[in-house]
Amino acid sequence: MDYDQFSASATALLDRLADRVPAANAEVLREFAQVGEWGELIDELTAVLVAHHITLTRAEHTTLRDLADHAELPTAALDELPVIEDPPESDA
Repeated sequence: MDYDQFSASATALLDRLADRVPAANAEVLREFAQVGEWGELIDELTAVLVAHHITLTRAEHTTLRDLADHAELPTAALDELPVIEDPPESDA
């Protein structure tokens, strides 16, 4: 994964989780993204998700784990997150 892929994936994940993350935390996370602090973003996002017991889809969880692995961050906390199976694709 190159820098552009990493930043695009991290930004997309943050966008997808925006309605589940507390507003104050989302603001800090957006600031990390705006200045390119991707490792800090993933580390803080993981901490917020765990602290607030925010449920992720399997795809979101996999993306977060991939990003953490790429940033060489610990992933043990990800095992604490509630995960649901991905919803079926909509035909709409």
